[in-house]
Amino acid sequence: MDDYYCNEVKKPFFAEKAGQKGRIALQRKDAQPDSFLMPKPAGTKRVFVVGESVAALLGPGMALSGNKNTVETFLNKALGRSSAGDNTGIEIINCGMGGYESYRILGVLEEALKYSPDLLVVLSGNNDTKEESCPGLECELRRRKFRLFEKYFSLNNTPREARKKASLKMHKARLLDMASAAKKAGVPVVFCTLPAAVKDMPPRQPAPLESRDFAGGYRLFYAKKPAEAFEKFKLALAADPREPFANFYAARALEQLGREKEAAVYYSNALNFDSAMSRAGWERNDLIRRAAGEKGACVADLEKLFQGISPGGLPGFAEFTDGMHWNFPHNKEVWEEIFRSAGRCGIKGFEKFTAGSPSQWAETARETALKRLGYAFSWLDERDFNEASLAELARIKKEQPELLEKAGASPEQLEKLLINNLWSADRIKHLKDIYPFFLAHLAETERRAGNYARALSLADKALSLKPGHPLLRLGRVQVVADMGGKSEEEFLALSRERSLSSKAAALAAAYGFMNASAPAPARGASSGAEPASKENAKLSKKLSDQAVEKIFAKDFKAAEELSGKALEKNPFNAEALMGLCYLRQKDGRTELALEACQRASSSVYQDPANKIPSLEMLSCDAAFESYKILKGLNRGPEAAAVLEQCVKRAPASWPGLDAAKAALKAR
Repeated sequence: MDDYYCNEVKKPFFAEKAGQKGRIALQRKDAQPDSFLMPKPAGTKRVFVVGESVAALLGPGMALSGNKNTVETFLNKALGRSSAGDNTGIEIINCGMGGYESYRILGVLEEALKYSPDLLVVLSGNNDTKEESCPGLECELRRRKFRLFEKYFSLNNTPREARKKASLKMHKARLLDMASAAKKAGVPVVFCTLPAAVKDMPPRQPAPLESRDFAGGYRLFYAKKPAEAFEKFKLALAADPREPFANFYAARALEQLGREKEAAVYYSNALNFDSAMSRAGWERNDLIRRAAGEKGACVADLEKLFQGISPGGLPGFAEFTDGMHWNFPHNKEVWEEIFRSAGRCGIKGFEKFTAGSPSQWAETARETALKRLGYAFSWLDERDFNEASLAELARIKKEQPELLEKAGASPEQLEKLLINNLWSADRIKHLKDIYPFFLAHLAETERRAGNYARALSLADKALSLKPGHPLLRLGRVQVVADMGGKSEEEFLALSRERSLSSKAAALAAAYGFMNASAPAPARGASSGAEPASKENAKLSKKLSDQAVEKIFAKDFKAAEELSGKALEKNPFNAEALMGLCYLRQKDGRTELALEACQRASSSVYQDPANKIPSLEMLSCDAAFESYKILKGLNRGPEAAAVLEQCVKRAPASWPGLDAAKAALKAR
């Protein structure tokens, strides 16, 4: 891949074929097999398509060119397929290159201008969030320019938004460069907006299960309680309205409730707030339209095209293989929309263009499923469950379940099913290392479908290949909990694993094991907090002691500020958390008070420095206070679970033990 991105781009994109004078071919790795003659034959309308993988998806342009002597024409006749319609005199050269972003696409376009084009078609926008990875001064300057924009936008935006704005700014500049180069050469250009799978495709990353509100909704959603799940997702969105997964799952819950119009808004938000930005959303497509408008270029609105052919205007897996690549049969509609758009702009010579018959673009359900399997395999790793991989596997289970049966049989069977190409070769090389995590994703797919026996079998198989791995254990413990088995101790053990502690804690809470959880992060805070250094722990203790003094002085605002500063130094300062619990209860912020109490109670499990008698007592006090708050909120099952654990774990010397026992007995 380094060779593909860094070295191949240093050589010309086009070169004369050996032994074929005047025959020019595309010479970079993974390029289409298109070629053309120079000088251009008289009467030829030459079209160059430049872009990324969605351009490459359209296939060789020669198959649609009006030259009836092409190899493709004879092949179509031999197979009984329809050739392209009346495309006489039209010559299409597809220069689409998977993974190319606008800088590399610009280089291809500038070369294409040297070969007598009559029209340029540009598909660019899904890859412009990638950071330049090649060595050399030129690449380093691009990296630095991006970071300067990112730093500038971070003054008034979150890091996620700053990165997106920097990406959009640089992308627009290159689109304008493309349009300017074409205009200077007197060549018309069509810019394409890029469609995306909105409805069925979550962001290509792990879900934010460290958020207790989201984890609670996630648990309820897969327990087939969409109304209750939606209420939890609303709480997660109140903390961070731009959280993509909270939007996506809120949409799914609403859809199950038959509230499709409301769901559409949340689906759109999930796409546009996706921090990976691996799919073009409305912001990027609006940018493409604006850039074209500023330079008088045409637009083929593929985003609008797919909205028109999708139920409710929400494209999903019925139209797409993954988040950005439409299913192969839609190539006919895409090609024809591109040339219709050229005609609407007044570009002559393409009015009769047709992209053949639907049979020419046929693809079997198995072929589509194999592509999905390849995507699912390529995204997963050992750190977390990948939601996009799970979405692809769920779709395969629905359409071609026998494929998953075979894939789960052995690494050898899976390898036979994977498409081996430039993009997958390295992953397949390491298939045996990845296979346990593939099995874990299969298990999670079955768990979400409610097939618990099958899920448990796959989870056990995965663990037998990678004993003790935290992610594999987390997958299995959810299956056990869903089956009603004892899983509290395993959740507790996982909450001590640094790699998954916050997620295991939040999931434990979602299953009702409140006191077994590690500290949950504050609303909107990031996960992955680590125990403080000795110096920071000391500073934190000093600040929390000052906060206590302010409480006695009835300066509650100062007390809360000092407690917050104490937690910045040490997120597991149980005394600061207990102080916040008191302060928040005092002015009626009950839910936030509960969160602080629960974190105070569980902090002893997260930081070894907290395992001292005085803090263990405080942990019991916090747990008992959590019980009282939950009881006051009429959250009976959670309150009961907390009280039971409070009594179970309390040392005999805890002063509140008798009161807790009495409360438990009264229940």
